[in-house]
Amino acid sequence: MTEYGPSTYGDRVADVYDRMPQVLGRDTERVVAALAGLAGRGPVLELGIGTGRLALPLAAGGLAVHGIDASEEMIKKLRQARWRPNPRGYRRFCRRRD
Repeated sequence: MTEYGPSTYGDRVADVYDRMPQVLGRDTERVVAALAGLAGRGPVLELGIGTGRLALPLAAGGLAVHGIDASEEMIKKLRQARWRPNPRGYRRFCRRRD
């Protein structure tokens, strides 16, 4: 059996993530509006930034957005966004600390 690590899911689905039914069915606009209201003037930190489904519209609205994700493939998709300002995505692992 192949080892399954923190980045495995994102690395496997990065190319299709934004087209997955589970993602397409979400009310992204409403969620972004709610998060923007909570963020005020920012900045914003998104844990699990992925392809930027939330971060890109937040940045387009003028917020400084930073994020981390365990998957380098997801971060690559985020960095391929065709407009600026781009959120800054970093590859890091989120771990629970007891």
